Amino acid sequence: MANSANTLDFGTGSTGGSGLVYIQNWLEGSNHLLFADDISSAFWRGNIRFDGYNWTMGVQVVDNAGKYELIPTAGTPAAPDTYEWTGAASYSSGVIGTNMWNAPGNWDINRIPTFGAGSTMVFGNKYTSYNPNLALPGTLTIGTLLFARTTSSYNAAMISSGTLIMNSGTLGVAAQIKKSLYDGGSGIGRISSAIRLDSNLLLDRTDTSLPSGGYYRDLSGLISDGVNGSSSITINGGAWYLSNINNTFSGGVTLNPDGMLRIVSSGSNSSLGKGELTINGGVLWGADIYNKININANFVISNPSGYYTRLYATGNAANDTIWLNSDITITGKWGGASTLAWGNYSYLYIHEGRNFQGTGGLTFAGSWDRLYAYAADSNFSGGYTQRGSTMQVYANSSTADGSLVFGELAAGKNYLGIGDITLAGGNIQVTPKSAGNTVEFRNGITVTATNGTFTVYTAPVYFLDNSTLKLFSNGNFTTSNSDLILSSVNLIGANTTSGAT
Repeated sequence: MANSANTLDFGTGSTGGSGLVYIQNWLEGSNHLLFADDISSAFWRGNIRFDGYNWTMGVQVVDNAGKYELIPTAGTPAAPDTYEWTGAASYSSGVIGTNMWNAPGNWDINRIPTFGAGSTMVFGNKYTSYNPNLALPGTLTIGTLLFARTTSSYNAAMISSGTLIMNSGTLGVAAQIKKSLYDGGSGIGRISSAIRLDSNLLLDRTDTSLPSGGYYRDLSGLISDGVNGSSSITINGGAWYLSNINNTFSGGVTLNPDGMLRIVSSGSNSSLGKGELTINGGVLWGADIYNKININANFVISNPSGYYTRLYATGNAANDTIWLNSDITITGKWGGASTLAWGNYSYLYIHEGRNFQGTGGLTFAGSWDRLYAYAADSNFSGGYTQRGSTMQVYANSSTADGSLVFGELAAGKNYLGIGDITLAGGNIQVTPKSAGNTVEFRNGITVTATNGTFTVYTAPVYFLDNSTLKLFSNGNFTTSNSDLILSSVNLIGANTTSGAT
């Protein structure tokens, strides 16, 4: 038997035995276990253990310059450049190696993968009864990251430290992180590593046959643009939490109909990065939002108790204005099967300067725990409808005039647009700044209440210019400590009005 620092050569006729043999610190290509005999069918091969490898995969014999080399069996990836975590590494010392990145047996190929742009990392069903918690070995580049666990247990794999570079390997093609319905485990599945976007990033779900809801996956590391400049995030499906308030990526966030987005609650929030929030549908678990907002389709706001969606202005009107180019419905208190980590409350505050404008209409539906409007130049023209709960309009900000006008453009006095108003299962409560202010319905506006109450506090109310008030069924119009002046109004199907006239 001959040996050197890297090679152990047993020569001819030197093999046999029945005990276990442990090989430590073996590195493929640098260390060699050589035999002159053909040991391909030797019974004792099963007694050889390479520390840090998956012992259940056994060993294999390969040719090495005419000799027979014994190495740990190499696995075959499920697809090219695709590597799945197994957590199956074993050590003779009894060390638990299930969270060791550089333990070859923790990967399905029984080797440490060589990741790069366009490659895929998978956390699926191949690891067993524990939640992986892996520290990256510095900087790691991949194209796709899949959290594909299909069971409701041990589904909170975590990645920490270092930098995760998302690069699809193809210009113009997005990198991807996908999650299963079960991934996230009560909201503790987390990537706390910094994330650099060398490609745009698509967040999606792995299985479209299951609901899109479920636990959210938390991206808590700082997300930044990469080598190709401004990069974006699109939430196409699944539930995701952008929880770093210092994110700097600049390409914006898009929420699509199958997606669910949570952002962190903070007074200095950049969790959406430096770009725009575009809503094409989906569910928003919002917090403090300062970004420009584009609303292209109906969506839902869902919060747990005490978490508020608050739209704040930056002082830049081009950034702060929210355009309604079509009729939009925002629904509160979303619930149902597979919501799991999502809330059963809905709170929305539209703060001063966050004005809705455009030719579309705005409807609030569902159940709202708080729904407040403070923005005094919301002059969208497509009409306003309340289908659930109560919209509370406050004209009491420090810069507001204090009066309100419905039906006609009036700077600093438009809170619910300038189109017709409908109450169909919800209420509107209006509070001017003081008794010296007025609430006016102008320009032939129609206010229809089939089920709900329009209430004005403190200030006198004027219906002018042949405006129309329609009160049917359970529809009501009331004032509190103020006059209701119906000097020029079409009153149709009146149910109840109250107040001095």
